[in-house]
Amino acid sequence: MRFARFDERKCMGSLDLFDLSGKVAIITGGGDGLGRMLAMALGEAGANVVVCSRKLHKCEETAQAVEKVGVKALPIKCDITSDEEVDTLSVKPLNDCNTSISW
Repeated sequence: MRFARFDERKCMGSLDLFDLSGKVAIITGGGDGLGRMLAMALGEAGANVVVCSRKLHKCEETAQAVEKVGVKALPIKCDITSDEEVDTLSVKPLNDCNTSISW
């Protein structure tokens, strides 16, 4: 039995399969931990990132790190248990990023 030879030059990179250029990702809990890692990964994939959590200074730190990969990042203080803050979260990023949500 003969198997095809693996040629890594013909393989797509993982970011080629996961290109988010021109998209906006909203990350709740993005100030640290898994949320921060997710914000970084989505930024590396090309998405502009909205980083939100209850601690604005943590959001700002993450947003600065995300911007270093060449995308926009918007830090927003948001407690997702507050309806008013969640409403702000759904409007402010759209205005700042000049985009709309598509489902």
